[in-house]
Amino acid sequence: MLLPHQNQFVLGPRPARIRPDCPAIELAPGLILSHCPKLRVASLRSRDNVAFHLLGLAVSSLPDEPVLAAAFGRKDASGIEQWTGFWSGRWLLIGPENCWQDAMSFMGLHYRRAGQELWLSGSTALLGEHLPGVPVAGRIDWQIGYNKGVDWVPAPFSPREDVFKLLPLRTMNPRTGAIRPVTFMPPDVEQHDMVPVLAGALTAILANLGNCGFRDNLVALTAGLDTRTLLTAAGASGNPVQDVHHRVSAYRAERHPAAAADCRRGGRSL
Repeated sequence: MLLPHQNQFVLGPRPARIRPDCPAIELAPGLILSHCPKLRVASLRSRDNVAFHLLGLAVSSLPDEPVLAAAFGRKDASGIEQWTGFWSGRWLLIGPENCWQDAMSFMGLHYRRAGQELWLSGSTALLGEHLPGVPVAGRIDWQIGYNKGVDWVPAPFSPREDVFKLLPLRTMNPRTGAIRPVTFMPPDVEQHDMVPVLAGALTAILANLGNCGFRDNLVALTAGLDTRTLLTAAGASGNPVQDVHHRVSAYRAERHPAAAADCRRGGRSL
């Protein structure tokens, strides 16, 4: 049976029992995290003993940090924000005064004010209909047609009234709702040295991914340059990958001979 709201969470002043098996964690007085049991949730502490909670999967792009949770205890709380600029993955980090999201906001953070209360979640449906003691938020008919003009809801808006999306590279205080840009210091790298740095970061991410406990590590290989770059980085990382290719027609192999050659060199079919 497909259960609703899998891998989702609600952060607010009271527990939100979305399902009977949803645990609720008091992160601080008046700040309760309710989440699907399938969602990864890690309790972490900085070197100066400040508590953080990491939701989802974060992987460091630094080669000397194979396990991100182990590296957390070597960082002071004041340096965590800068450090998250070196994280890959789909994640949300909750601290005492800020919630940081992954660079592309893949985890997604939406928020809703109900009177004096602030609620946060990755799901507009949960914020719209499933908050304890909070009225249902009406749906907004955006009249969006697939593949016709703007075929998405423009952020920071959402499909629900009074529910908004936090933009990428923004952080929010989970108590006050104050929003500000995330501040990163630019890397001390000359422009002409940027390509080796990016290549090293991608290789480190794929190497560190091997420490995340997955049964298989897969790379979806198509005829595009991006996936061929990932395949090269996976090979350089030393992290074994399996079933990395999609079989497509001979027509595509003819149209993309370079990709086909890369696959043959790697012992794979295109």
